[in-house]
Amino acid sequence: QAAFETQAKISPLILEKKKLFNDLLTAK
Repeated sequence: QAAFETQAKISPLILEKKKLFNDLLTAK
């Protein structure tokens, strides 16, 4: 249960970082 909750919290952060990273790449 705890692992699932941690995953649920972390996944959006990873997606957000990937989105920001892609934005930086496309901005160049």
